[in-house]
Amino acid sequence: FKVVVKSILYFGGETPVDFLASLNIDGDMLFELSQSLFFKYMDKYPKIVFYHDNIYRYFEGYQFYQNDRSLSLKIIKWLNENAWYKSNLRTTAIFDCYIRASEYEEAVRFGISSISSECDKRNFQAVIHIGTELLKDVPKTQDASEESVPNPFAEFMDAGAKFHVYYAVADAYRIYQDLSQSVYYYKKAYKILQQYSISEFTSIDTCRFFHRYSNACISAADYDDALIVLDYFKKYKGRNNFYDFIMYNRYSVVYLAINDIENALLSIDESLKIAKECKEPQWESVSYSDKAYIYYRAYEDKENTILYFSKAVEKHISEKATINRSAEILAQEAFVDLLTDKLEDAEYLADLALNRALEINGTAMEIKSRNLLGIIQYFSNKAEAAFSTWQKDLVISAQRVNKDGIVKLHTNLGAAYILQSKYVPAKEELEQAYALYQKFKVSPITHKPLIYNLLFIYNILGDTSKRDKLFEKAYFDNLSSYYNQLISGSENILTDGYWPLQFKHVFFNY
Repeated sequence: FKVVVKSILYFGGETPVDFLASLNIDGDMLFELSQSLFFKYMDKYPKIVFYHDNIYRYFEGYQFYQNDRSLSLKIIKWLNENAWYKSNLRTTAIFDCYIRASEYEEAVRFGISSISSECDKRNFQAVIHIGTELLKDVPKTQDASEESVPNPFAEFMDAGAKFHVYYAVADAYRIYQDLSQSVYYYKKAYKILQQYSISEFTSIDTCRFFHRYSNACISAADYDDALIVLDYFKKYKGRNNFYDFIMYNRYSVVYLAINDIENALLSIDESLKIAKECKEPQWESVSYSDKAYIYYRAYEDKENTILYFSKAVEKHISEKATINRSAEILAQEAFVDLLTDKLEDAEYLADLALNRALEINGTAMEIKSRNLLGIIQYFSNKAEAAFSTWQKDLVISAQRVNKDGIVKLHTNLGAAYILQSKYVPAKEELEQAYALYQKFKVSPITHKPLIYNLLFIYNILGDTSKRDKLFEKAYFDNLSSYYNQLISGSENILTDGYWPLQFKHVFFNY
């Protein structure tokens, strides 16, 4: 019984029957044990698991079952000899067993090697699990007086090894899970990069680091840090033409987010100039995409939004595109079709964009594409499908702490409820979106539909004090004219010239 419990724990929740057979635990014994209702037999692999997750959690907290050196070494040996056993938990099981056996030097050697291979497989959960364990460095979320746990791996890791682990964990969080955690680990990695020369880390590797670090800050809505990182990048002398192009492109995105539209346009035009001088249409495509977002979000200019997204599609070279960029360009083409009322084409392309994004584990384009698909479904009178799409997207956005995604999805749910004359749930969704918008400190320029819709719902429900207070706090161009229409009591509110993505005068956000 004890051996089976430990085995399930050490394998991460499931033990192959073949491993237990190697310990001379036969089928009759397993049958007897399964009668206790602690365990159940799964035919598929076959394997033994706990009967219920609560049992796993109980034994996981029971110190007696935690560190069996002999069993840990047997598991490592068995996994190394049985390559046929496929599991995302294989690598973490071996790593954890080295720790349970107090083989810390071997844990470091195996862990650092595994981080590299698991990154290549996009198994980001394994990267985060192994990396944070090696570093013993978790962002403080509790009382700062809490005693730090000594790191048994420290003596086996030099500065270069620590840098690569911090970098891998930061990148794993950037792509898959918590973006604020990503920024934390990037900062730690950069401190080491400032102090030490990292062996075999080239100038291009350094540029790539700044690119990813700035992207993490932008995605986490940490715009002040993004500007600091880009300023580091600008001072770095090892850039080539491509990274000059990237740097100015990223500056434009940050300036747009903080409503510095003049510098956003100057930066994107500089990026575009480099792309043209280097005769790189694919770079031009990326710059046109970001120029389109400036006209879409800052100027609420439908005509130029369509123009620049169309130029991005025209300049796109599919053979040179990453999977993520392929998904982006499909979504942008779908967005142009949506804005020009070609709903059937738009839905087809948005579905292609989503499926393309799903080829990569954890990309933010999955969230953006699914949100767009939901909008198109709603505009196509498929309300039930739209709500289902958005609700699924909301779960994934929350899991990955995708701040912009969460706020946009609640905004779109609220907009849909307005159009169905369900004003109370509309208000609930929009107020939840606004509370998260304030908590996350996401870009006001990106979330104008939320403010328009919230003003509208307060006006419908006669909550003039909330309406007026919101208007005073959330001023931007066009809001005054919209607000004046609301308070005039006019039955026909004209919305031409406002946010391009609207349906029957209600605003949606992509």
